[in-house]
Amino acid sequence: MQFLTNENGLKDFVVFANQFQWKNFSVLPKEVPWIVVGSSYGGNRAAALRKLYPETVFAAYASAAAVQHRKDMSVCKLAVPLSCNLMTCSPQM
Repeated sequence: MQFLTNENGLKDFVVFANQFQWKNFSVLPKEVPWIVVGSSYGGNRAAALRKLYPETVFAAYASAAAVQHRKDMSVCKLAVPLSCNLMTCSPQM
């Protein structure tokens, strides 16, 4: 598992983009804009690709990407019940 890292995954995308061919058309990042779209984890990857490899990724759309990393998620145990009480949702929902 030492080679399965986020960094290597991002580099794999760059290699793919720079070698990809579609029919007889050249679609290399130097010639056409590549736009990466992702949601949640994919959104984080899209944003990282744009930030680290702007010569490959012209634009990125990151929907619902995490904006703050937390190791301790115990704060969610307090926020979820409070939100449910405010929205009058029931546990069955």
